[in-house]
Amino acid sequence: IEVGTLRIVGAEVRLPATTRSLRVSLRCDQRTAVLVSLREEDGSTYQAQFHLPNHQWTEVEINLDELVMDEGGTDENGKLDADQVRFLGFMDMANMLAGLGDPNSLIPGYAPERTLQIDDLRLAATEAPRSRGEVKTPQG
Repeated sequence: IEVGTLRIVGAEVRLPATTRSLRVSLRCDQRTAVLVSLREEDGSTYQAQFHLPNHQWTEVEINLDELVMDEGGTDENGKLDADQVRFLGFMDMANMLAGLGDPNSLIPGYAPERTLQIDDLRLAATEAPRSRGEVKTPQG
Protein backbone atom coordinates (compact mmCIF):
# COMPACT_ATOMS: atom_id res chain seq x y z
CA ILE A 1 0.00 0.00 0.00
CA GLU A 2 1.48 3.30 -1.02
CA VAL A 3 1.39 6.36 1.21
CA GLY A 4 -1.74 8.31 0.37
CA THR A 5 -3.61 5.27 -0.98
CA LEU A 6 -6.94 4.38 0.55
CA ARG A 7 -8.67 1.18 -0.57
CA ILE A 8 -12.25 0.34 0.25
CA VAL A 9 -14.15 -2.74 -0.89
CA GLY A 10 -17.74 -1.70 -1.29
CA ALA A 11 -20.88 -1.75 -3.36
CA GLU A 12 -24.00 0.22 -4.00
CA VAL A 13 -26.81 -1.47 -2.11
CA ARG A 14 -30.40 -1.07 -1.03
CA LEU A 15 -31.21 -2.58 2.34
CA PRO A 16 -34.70 -3.74 3.23
CA ALA A 17 -36.34 -1.29 5.65
CA THR A 18 -36.65 -4.12 8.18
CA THR A 19 -32.88 -4.69 8.40
CA ARG A 20 -31.66 -4.47 12.01
CA SER A 21 -28.28 -6.21 11.79
CA LEU A 22 -25.69 -7.54 9.42
CA ARG A 23 -23.49 -10.59 9.67
CA VAL A 24 -20.38 -11.25 7.65
CA SER A 25 -17.40 -13.60 7.67
CA LEU A 26 -13.98 -12.08 7.13
CA ARG A 27 -10.41 -13.32 6.98
CA CYS A 28 -7.14 -11.45 6.54
CA ASP A 29 -3.66 -12.85 6.06
CA GLN A 30 -2.44 -10.37 8.69
CA ARG A 31 -3.84 -9.25 12.02
CA THR A 32 -5.75 -6.03 11.39
CA ALA A 33 -8.68 -3.79 12.21
CA VAL A 34 -11.53 -3.45 9.74
CA LEU A 35 -13.97 -0.58 9.32
CA VAL A 36 -17.48 -1.27 8.04
CA SER A 37 -19.26 1.75 6.60
CA LEU A 38 -22.84 2.35 5.51
CA ARG A 39 -23.83 5.54 3.70
CA GLU A 40 -27.37 6.88 3.37
CA GLU A 41 -28.65 8.57 0.22
CA ASP A 42 -28.19 12.01 1.88
CA GLY A 43 -24.47 11.27 2.31
CA SER A 44 -24.51 10.64 6.06
CA THR A 45 -22.12 7.81 6.91
CA TYR A 46 -22.22 5.38 9.83
CA GLN A 47 -19.32 3.17 10.83
CA ALA A 48 -18.08 0.49 13.20
CA GLN A 49 -14.69 -1.12 13.53
CA PHE A 50 -13.53 -4.48 14.77
CA HIS A 51 -10.32 -6.50 14.96
CA LEU A 52 -9.44 -9.62 12.98
CA PRO A 53 -6.79 -12.17 13.92
CA ASN A 54 -4.53 -13.32 11.11
CA HIS A 55 -5.39 -16.37 8.99
CA GLN A 56 -8.67 -17.07 10.80
CA TRP A 57 -12.20 -16.77 9.46
CA THR A 58 -14.13 -14.56 11.89
CA GLU A 59 -17.88 -14.01 11.89
CA VAL A 60 -18.86 -10.47 12.80
CA GLU A 61 -22.37 -9.41 13.76
CA ILE A 62 -23.27 -5.73 13.96
CA ASN A 63 -26.55 -4.08 14.89
CA LEU A 64 -27.30 -1.12 12.67
CA ASP A 65 -28.15 1.01 15.71
CA GLU A 66 -24.63 0.37 17.07
CA LEU A 67 -22.96 2.04 14.09
CA VAL A 68 -21.67 5.55 14.86
CA MET A 69 -22.12 8.56 12.59
CA ASP A 70 -18.91 9.70 10.91
CA GLU A 71 -17.21 12.52 12.84
CA GLY A 72 -18.54 15.85 11.64
CA GLY A 73 -21.42 14.16 9.83
CA THR A 74 -25.03 15.28 9.83
CA ASP A 75 -28.27 13.38 9.38
CA GLU A 76 -31.83 14.67 9.34
CA ASN A 77 -32.86 12.43 12.24
CA GLY A 78 -29.49 11.52 13.77
CA LYS A 79 -29.85 7.78 13.17
CA LEU A 80 -29.11 5.26 10.49
CA ASP A 81 -32.20 4.40 8.44
CA ALA A 82 -31.85 1.00 6.73
CA ASP A 83 -34.16 1.97 3.89
CA GLN A 84 -31.95 4.98 3.07
CA VAL A 85 -28.65 3.02 2.86
CA ARG A 86 -27.12 3.19 -0.62
CA PHE A 87 -23.52 2.01 0.02
CA LEU A 88 -21.88 -0.70 2.13
CA GLY A 89 -18.10 -0.89 2.36
CA PHE A 90 -15.23 -2.53 4.23
CA MET A 91 -11.76 -1.08 4.73
CA ASP A 92 -8.62 -2.63 6.19
CA MET A 93 -7.57 0.08 8.67
CA ALA A 94 -3.90 -0.60 7.89
CA ASN A 95 -4.57 1.31 4.67
CA MET A 96 -5.37 4.43 6.62
CA LEU A 97 -2.45 4.03 9.03
CA ALA A 98 -0.01 3.42 6.17
CA GLY A 99 -1.07 6.77 4.74
CA LEU A 100 0.16 8.51 7.90
CA GLY A 101 3.82 7.70 7.30
CA ASP A 102 6.07 4.76 8.11
CA PRO A 103 3.57 1.93 8.72
CA ASN A 104 6.13 -0.26 10.53
CA SER A 105 6.36 2.34 13.29
CA LEU A 106 2.58 2.13 13.73
CA ILE A 107 1.90 -1.55 12.96
CA PRO A 108 4.65 -3.97 14.04
CA GLY A 109 5.27 -6.52 11.29
CA TYR A 110 3.27 -4.52 8.75
CA ALA A 111 3.43 -5.81 5.18
CA PRO A 112 1.80 -3.83 2.36
CA GLU A 113 0.71 -6.91 0.44
CA ARG A 114 -2.32 -8.25 2.25
CA THR A 115 -5.50 -10.06 1.40
CA LEU A 116 -8.84 -9.35 3.05
CA GLN A 117 -11.51 -11.93 2.21
CA ILE A 118 -15.20 -11.18 2.72
CA ASP A 119 -17.81 -13.92 2.56
CA ASP A 120 -21.36 -14.77 3.52
CA LEU A 121 -22.76 -11.27 4.04
CA ARG A 122 -26.24 -11.59 5.53
CA LEU A 123 -28.82 -8.98 6.49
CA ALA A 124 -31.23 -9.79 9.29
CA ALA A 125 -34.49 -8.34 10.58
CA THR A 126 -33.43 -9.43 14.09
CA GLU A 127 -30.86 -7.94 16.43
CA ALA A 128 -27.45 -9.51 16.94
CA PRO A 129 -26.10 -9.87 20.48
CA ARG A 130 -25.11 -6.43 21.80
CA SER A 131 -21.43 -5.54 21.42
CA ARG A 132 -21.44 -2.37 23.50
CA GLY A 133 -23.27 -0.87 26.40
CA GLU A 134 -24.28 -2.73 29.54
CA VAL A 135 -23.99 -6.49 29.16
CA LYS A 136 -25.44 -8.80 31.79
CA THR A 137 -24.16 -12.29 32.44
CA PRO A 138 -26.11 -15.07 34.18
CA GLN A 139 -24.14 -14.16 37.31
CA GLY A 140 -25.37 -10.55 37.13
